Formats: sequence, C-alpha cells, structure tokens
Amino acid sequence: MKKFSFTNPLIEEIKPLPIYRALKKIEKKRKLTQMPKLSPTFLSLMCGLSLNLERTSILDFQKIELSGNEFFLLINMLKTNETIVHLNLDYSNLSDTGLIRKFVKVLIKKESQQGQTIQKLSLMKTQLSQESYLDLSNLIKANLKTLKSINLKFNLIKDQGLKLLSGALIQNDHLERISLTSKYLSCEGIEQFLIKVYKNNKSLKNVDLKYSRLEPNSKKKVFTSLKSCDALEQLTLSHYALKKETNLKILSQVLRRNDQIRNLDLSWNLGIEKKSRNLLIKSLCSNDNLKVLRLNNLSLDDQDCLYLTQYMSKNRSLETLEMMDHCISAVSLDQFLRKLISNKSRKLTSIALGSQTLDFKSAHAISRWLTYDSIIQKLDLRSCRLCQSEELCQAISGGFQKNASLEMIILEAFQITPKIAKMLLHPLKNNLNNNCLKNLHLTLLSCEDYLQFKDVFTIILDCVSNLPNLETLSLPYLFIDNQNSVDLLIDFLHSSGSQSIKKLEIPSSRFSDKQLAKIIDAIYESKFLYLEKLDLSENQIGVHTLQALIQLFTKDCLQKVRINRINSKNKIINIFFQSLLKVENLSSSLKCIDIKCYPTLGKEELNLLYKILNKHKTLYVNTILNRNKMGLDDDVNGIDVNEDKAKFDKYNDLGYKIECVLNRNKQMINNNLTFDLWNFFKSQKFTDLKLYDDISVHSWIIKQRVTHNLKQFQLISKKYKKREIINFLFWVYTGNFDIRILPIAKEFDIQHEYLIKPISQIFENIFENDNRISDFSLITKSKRVLKLDKFLLLARTQLFRNFFLSLSQSCGSVSDYSKKNFRTLQVFFKYLYTDNLELLPNDDRKKIYNQLADSHDYYIIFHQDDYLNKLDLFNKK
Repeated sequence: MKKFSFTNPLIEEIKPLPIYRALKKIEKKRKLTQMPKLSPTFLSLMCGLSLNLERTSILDFQKIELSGNEFFLLINMLKTNETIVHLNLDYSNLSDTGLIRKFVKVLIKKESQQGQTIQKLSLMKTQLSQESYLDLSNLIKANLKTLKSINLKFNLIKDQGLKLLSGALIQNDHLERISLTSKYLSCEGIEQFLIKVYKNNKSLKNVDLKYSRLEPNSKKKVFTSLKSCDALEQLTLSHYALKKETNLKILSQVLRRNDQIRNLDLSWNLGIEKKSRNLLIKSLCSNDNLKVLRLNNLSLDDQDCLYLTQYMSKNRSLETLEMMDHCISAVSLDQFLRKLISNKSRKLTSIALGSQTLDFKSAHAISRWLTYDSIIQKLDLRSCRLCQSEELCQAISGGFQKNASLEMIILEAFQITPKIAKMLLHPLKNNLNNNCLKNLHLTLLSCEDYLQFKDVFTIILDCVSNLPNLETLSLPYLFIDNQNSVDLLIDFLHSSGSQSIKKLEIPSSRFSDKQLAKIIDAIYESKFLYLEKLDLSENQIGVHTLQALIQLFTKDCLQKVRINRINSKNKIINIFFQSLLKVENLSSSLKCIDIKCYPTLGKEELNLLYKILNKHKTLYVNTILNRNKMGLDDDVNGIDVNEDKAKFDKYNDLGYKIECVLNRNKQMINNNLTFDLWNFFKSQKFTDLKLYDDISVHSWIIKQRVTHNLKQFQLISKKYKKREIINFLFWVYTGNFDIRILPIAKEFDIQHEYLIKPISQIFENIFENDNRISDFSLITKSKRVLKLDKFLLLARTQLFRNFFLSLSQSCGSVSDYSKKNFRTLQVFFKYLYTDNLELLPNDDRKKIYNQLADSHDYYIIFHQDDYLNKLDLFNKK
C-alpha cells in the first residue's frame, strides 16, 4: 500500500471501487516501463465519474486522444458510473484487443444489471485491430436496449470484420445507426452486408453509398441487394454512384416496392442515358412517402419534368425538392408549376430551380407561380444567369412583389449592375403583403466599379429597411478594394432601419484588418438591436479586428461570432485572449466564439484559454485542441516526449483541463435554467446578502441550497479564498459539481447525494410543495393561488424583472388577467422552475409552449385601473 502514491481528495472514497485497483495496476506498470504519469485532471475526472459526483451525460474525448492506460482507467470508471450515455473516443489508440474485450464486457454486464448504459458510442479512426471486431460483434449480439448508434468510420474494416458485424446485426433489433465507411470493403462484402442485415434487421434505416468507389460492373449486385432493405428510410447515391442502365433499372424497382424511404439523394450523377433517367424519374411516381428528393445536376429534360408533374399533382408527402441545373423547357416548367398550385393538399415548401439554361419564358412561369402559390416558403435560384438578362430579372421579380408566403430567398448574380439589383430587390420592398421574409442571401460578385457598388448597396439598404421581419442577411464575396466602398458599407450599417436582423454574414471578402475593425465598430454602434450571430469567416483577421470584437462582445443579445483562419504564429491570438481575459462586462448572452487557428495554439494561448473558460463559465470557445496538434509531440514546437516527461505531463494535464472545462461550459449553455441562474448571480442585481466588497448573493437560494443560518454562511465564507467561494457558489446556483468544493461542503454537512442532485429536481420539489411559505403568489381568474418565489422569477425572465421594479416591496400577490386557465399557468411557471416543458393536448398551446422553450423574452402589460395588482402575460409575437 505504501508503494502506491496517489494524492487526491477522493482517495479514501474510491478505495472500495474498481477504479482504485486499476490505478494500482497502472502505477505498478508505469514504474516498470518508465511511462509518463497520468494527468491529475484526468484522474480527478475519472474518480468523480466513478462516484457519480460529476453529473456528466456526454463524455467527449474526440479532441484529446486517449492512451492505453487512460482507456483502461475509463473502463473501470464505467463499472460504477450511472450518468454517461454518450461516449466519444474518436482518434484514440484502441489497438489493444484485450482492452476492447474488457470494455465490451463492462457494457454488457451493466445492461444485465439494469444500470445506465451507453446510448451513443463513437470509435472513429481508433486503430481497431481485426480481432476487435469479434468483440464488437458480441456487443451488438447482446442487443442492448439502450445502445442506438455506433460509429466505426475510417477503421481497418475488411470483409471478415464486416461479416462478423452483419451476423451480429441480424440478432439485434434496437440499434438504429451504424457507420462503417472504409475503403477496404469489397463489393461482395457490401452486398452480403445489405442482404443479410436489411432483410432481417428492422431497426437500421440508413444506407450511404456517396462517393462510392466500386467498379460499375460490380455495382449491380449492390443495387440488387437494396431490394431486401424493406426498412430503408434514407438512401444516398449522389456523386457518380449511378452510371450503368442496369443499376438504374434495379434502383427503380427498389423505389417502387419500398414505401419506407423518406430521403433520396441522386444528385451529381453525370452521364446517365436519357432513357434510363426517364425510367428512374417515372418510378418515383409510385412512391408517395418521400419527404426530401434531390435531383441536382442530372440534366433533367422535358420528359423527366412530365413524370415529375404527374408525381407532384397528387403528392402529399414531399417537403423539399431540389432540381438545380436542369434542361427543362419553359412550357414543361410552366405545366409543372401550375400543378403545384392546383395541389392544395401538398406539403412542398422548399424548391430549388436554379439553372444556367433558364430563359425569359421560364422566368415568367416562375413569376406567375409565385404570384398564386401561397404555400412555398423557400426559393433557391442559384446558378441562374440573372446578371446577363434584364428581361429575365424583370420577369422573376414580378412574382416577388405579389407573393405572400416566401420566408427565404437565395439569389446569385455575377457582375451585377444597379439596374439589375433594382429589378430584383425593389419588388421585395414594395410587396406590402409579404411580412414573412426572414432570410435573404445575396451573392453579388465582382462589383469592381465603385459608383456601381455604391448604387447597388444603396438599393440593398433601401430594400432591407423595408423588410420588417428580416432575420438573416447574407452578403458573401464582397470583392471590393476601394476604401470608399468600406465607408459606404459602414453607412449602410449605421442607417439600416431594420431592427429585426439576428444573423449577419459577411464571409470571404477582401476587407483588410483595419477595414474589418471599422465595420465591427459600426455594427456595435448600429441599430441591429437583436443581432445574435455574426460571421466574419475567411477574412483577413488581425489585431485591429480582434480588439474591435472585444468591445462587440459586451453587446447584449449577441450569442455567436465566427472568426476562423487566424495565423497563431504572429501572436495575434495571444493578444486577443489577453484582452478577452480582462473583460469584466462580457455579455451574458454570448455563448460561442468560433476560432480556427493555424497551425496550432501555443502553450501561452492554451493557458490563457483555460483561464478565460474558467472565468466565463457560460462561454464556449470552439477551436482545435487535439493533443497531437497543441505542442505535445516532437513534431510541434520541438518538444521531445521521451527526454522531457515533466513538460509533456504539464501539457497533457492542461489539455484535459481545457477539455473538461469546455464540456462543463457546453452543458451550461445547453441548459437554460442553469445558464439563467449563473448569469443572474453575475449581474449582482437584486442581491441581499454581502460576502465581499464586490460579491453579494441572494439569500433565498442560500437558504434552499446550503443553510438557513445566513450569518454562519458569511463567517465560513471568510475562511476561504474568494476563488474557492466562487467555485462553491457556482454549484449553489447551477448544481454543477466540482470536487474542489468538497472542503466547503463538509463545513455545512452537505451529503454527496445532495451534491450531485440536479438543481431542476430540487426546484421542482419546491414548486410542487403547496404547504411551503412563499414570498409571492399569483391569483388566477378561478381564484386559485399559485405559490411562487421572487428569486426564480427574477432570474428566469426580464418580464418579472420589469414587473417587480414597479411593484411595492410590501406587495406579496397579484391577480392574473391573462385569461389563461390555472393548468396553463401552472405549466408555464413549472417550466421557469425546471426547464421541463409539459405539453398540453391542445395544439395551439403546444405551439405557445414550444415558443416559450426557445426564448425567455416575454412582454408585460399593466392595466391602468389597477397598476400594481393586475398582470397580463402573453408570448412575444
């Protein structure tokens, strides 16, 4: 026992568990082979998961490759863990067959003991040996009820391994998806897999033969085997998987007999003979269950269009149809679109019709269709030569002015002129009936002439300002070099009258670093009050741009910023991280910063990133953290693992620390309740218990979570460092456990079972306790009383923050005038307490509550006759 030295606050508690014995074995083996030590952070994480102290449902090690010893420790952790349902071990070294066998035995044993087992397992590119497939086939044969998905992509899967897996899948009726992409599979292997599995297994529903490398003569057997796939729902045969006439005939038979296929992709199959293509399209007419059909780049002709017209005249299932780059005449296209209008029971809401062969008559047919069609929501006209024909633009734009249902329009024009821009966009502005348009994607390439560019953007400004519900504005490829053009764009941002835009995209432009900084400053000062997402990818990001972004990160509502392709060698990212670390008033709404650095992050940047993620617990920074790409091997930054083990251990531990904190922050972001509660603490508003000069807390949650003796809480808090108290308060407000809070938890005699209990369950018990004493209540129209708590109402929504500022402090109840019944209000407030939404039978209520789940933005109306006591709640429209 003395030889085994492992220092951890949980050492005494893990002694009875399998993970402790595993640690002793690893330590003994390490001393004999002089292997590097395991990461302390990784050890702490595994110990916490073994004791179920870490309430982690997703364990993602995709970005940090596990070694053999680490995988062995993880296996022993799973023996006692009851929370993990999604395990991602992509790119780890799992070549040890013995470890795979132990891993499979643990999963099967947990299922037999009715414990919590893995639902989704990902082992992509994990160097699995051929012997490992026997063990994995045993896992599939066990038919675990919870295991739904296995990912084995890019492993050395040969026909023998595929044979073992297919034999196991025959005996499994719970697995829904298995990914087996491998370049080592032969035609016979795929054929036997499809015939055996899909003839007997009714749970697998996906076949993907995209980019198939099989020889044309060999594909016949594969397509013949598709006849046995009666449960098939999704079939992808795009990009040259189809060529021979025989294969198309077989596929036609499959489409006729299989009524389960919902998604079919046949795009980019060039060189198909007209007769074969006509036969294939005709076979679709007998399948009335498809929801998504992609026929892009098939050179569809009039005969194909005739079959599609017959198909769409009675179809009630298809929702998305893509037929880009077709060769259909204006007459045939007009007939097709007329049938769409006449089919009032159809569900088709999205269609892509872009083609370089589109002529004036075809454009006129599209315009007439848009005028009378009240169902279509998305129209994609990419690949049309709109810039080369003013008549073409004028014909199409006529439909824009009269349509009242379009929500998304995608237009693409090269060498655009002001006249064409006016033809395309002015009808959208003048359409008084269309308040639905939410997404506008304009690819306006190569406006090299400044005067033309000025006129074009003036037209865009005028159009956008008159679209009251526009949410997404995408302007990629703004290839302009003139500084005056940037000034014009800045004026456009300043003067935009649309306050509804939530997503602004300006990717792949020629803006310099200083120009981008000016644009970001303009966005910060602009009228885009509800801007949530900003995309500046594929631009020349430099110091000035990043400094401007720091200021933008304090803007309310902003949730995600994308700024990839930053060269980390010139220390730009270091300056950015240092500045971000100093920001105190970071917007509580900011959730994700998407950064792609090349070639990699250095050790200073990694340390700064770790500090940022710890300081801003509701922020997720998406960047590359793969261990072999972050200065941990001898190929990067000159580190020799064998000669400098201490340095390697330091980097290794840092990588796990960042991965752990990223997973924690991601779970915080995905949980509205904990996200709101922690940001409410950070705001330091409505607090009533002071701990330090700059830190106060809400006494209600301290009483509910820790102790009713507030003076004792203040005294004990002074015994610890401020950083330790903040970690403890993070658990108090969010329920996310960290082993570093154990000493403080013991001071208040808090038991382990309570430490790991989800906060939503605690608040649910409080809400359902009718005998409790509450500080606020709502009296419904039926005179029934809902007992509520001011703290949770203040934390969860701006509605009550505004409301309580207007109420006198002595007011403990109000009457509800929202005209909602007691059950509806009960479900509404229970959602605020637990983040769980109970759907009522009424469809209208379902819609309302789905909207409530998406956003916490509500309005409040006070009645003038009784300002303090009457409350009217309704959802934001």
